[in-house]
Amino acid sequence: MGELLNQQVSININDLKTVACTCGKYIFTSVVLLKVVPAIYSQNGKPSLLQVQAMRCVECGLVHMTEDIIKSINEERIALV
Repeated sequence: MGELLNQQVSININDLKTVACTCGKYIFTSVVLLKVVPAIYSQNGKPSLLQVQAMRCVECGLVHMTEDIIKSINEERIALV
């Protein structure tokens, strides 16, 4: 089993599906959302910021959380082209 994990896989990028936004376009830019971590959950007892990666559609500006995109793909609620 361990041997399978160490094997390199060759994937042709042209064979992969492309994620489309709800507006139908498929070009995104990476953005960062800032979440406030309350002092009670912080290691130093002070409020802090947590950076969360998301994707913004270049066409319509809609921001998609990365985990929501994956969930939508698994539930077949998002268009793949």
